[in-house]
Amino acid sequence: MKMPLCEANIDVPAFALINNVLDIINFVKHNGYPVLAKPR
Repeated sequence: MKMPLCEANIDVPAFALINNVLDIINFVKHNGYPVLAKPR
């Protein structure tokens, strides 16, 4: 749902698809805390 909202220029929190632990670390470095992770 977030992708169509972004494409429609509606503000949504930063998000990323996570495939491994390094993805989480890089996301936190770029966006800071707090972080919410949920399963697909």
